[in-house]
Amino acid sequence: MADNWGAWLALQPIKWGFRTVVFTDQENSPASFATNQTIVADYSDEKALKKFADLIDVATFEFENIPVKTVEFLSSLKPVFPNAEVLKTTQHRILEKTFLNSIGVKTADFAEIKSLEDLQKNLKNFKKAILKDEVKDLEKFYQNPRAKIHMAHINIIRK
Repeated sequence: MADNWGAWLALQPIKWGFRTVVFTDQENSPASFATNQTIVADYSDEKALKKFADLIDVATFEFENIPVKTVEFLSSLKPVFPNAEVLKTTQHRILEKTFLNSIGVKTADFAEIKSLEDLQKNLKNFKKAILKDEVKDLEKFYQNPRAKIHMAHINIIRK
């Protein structure tokens, strides 16, 4: 919705005679310079999202760091492509890798870690690994110093 790819998404339809509106949480985002109109507000601002929906026929987004609740709310007002379920899958590493593997797209081997025992077992199996949280957008999570990692997965490093 608001980065360089968002600028292209906003500009290309204008060349075809369409009007575009960008919803972003950042002032002066690249996409805001390539659109007919920009709404700058927090992704949880339902009043701003309603205003946005009133100006559009259909919505899309350019990256997966938009809250799923934002897409769900907007979907109740206008068609959004891809939908909230796709967004949820792309935000969750385990769901994403499981889906990709199910359609024949190979990813790095991984294991879901729910406990210390899972971690110890999988470190023995894989020898070398990278431990990552299962959810990609953790900005708010990491701002809370008392937060604990609830779920994680391991990416395997091959020699």
